[in-house]
Amino acid sequence: MPHIFNEEYFEKYYEGWNNTSFLQRYLFGLVEFRKPLYKYIKKEKAGGKLVDLGCGVGAFLSLAQNDFNTYGADISEYAISEAQKNSPKSKLKQFDGNKKLPFEDDFFDVTTSFDVVEHLDEPSGFIKEAARILKKDGLLVFTTPNPHSLGKRLKKDDWHGYRDESHYSIKKSKEWKDMVLAEGFDIVKLRYDFLWDPPYIKNVPGIFRRVVEGLFLVGPTLPLYLLNINRIKYLGENTLIIARKK
Repeated sequence: MPHIFNEEYFEKYYEGWNNTSFLQRYLFGLVEFRKPLYKYIKKEKAGGKLVDLGCGVGAFLSLAQNDFNTYGADISEYAISEAQKNSPKSKLKQFDGNKKLPFEDDFFDVTTSFDVVEHLDEPSGFIKEAARILKKDGLLVFTTPNPHSLGKRLKKDDWHGYRDESHYSIKKSKEWKDMVLAEGFDIVKLRYDFLWDPPYIKNVPGIFRRVVEGLFLVGPTLPLYLLNINRIKYLGENTLIIARKK
């Protein structure tokens, strides 16, 4: 699997991003580096040890490195090399999320993992490993595509959760919740983000479509995400789970 996540994979991702609409890029500019979520993590655990599993090119670590003792891990050798440039204070390792994580027991205060578990054959093993490396009261924070999403219903096979062929484990939020609880966590928050993946409406002229989507899909759901209060599973493209180790 490591060869899948090479330079070409990341270039394809960013090429796709650069070809998205101005509206999408503007919206993600408002929530750059998952800032609403990061504010919560920083308030709870700043100053401790944080590891970002599946850190990619280090976008989240570049933010966290100033408040935490940061570590990162990714299956991609290319991603690790780029993450080291973007987050020079972080200690980085290459790892396979389907195997034992290369860290000691009870070592971290926070474990984050953004859009990773859906790539794994056995995500339950990954959750078990996350529990092992976290200290008591440590936080597990992860996101993954939300198959309840209205976006999935509207976009069908073109939904973002299906566009990546390496997404092997698309699961409903209850399945993730049960998996986390089984490994000795308490659920702190189960939230959803917002409808950030237009176009959603086909066969409609571009300007009119963007206005309708902005007014009735993207626009109403964005504040719910920014305020961290979106509990309506149909109104978010991703599921967010924050759990605390007992």
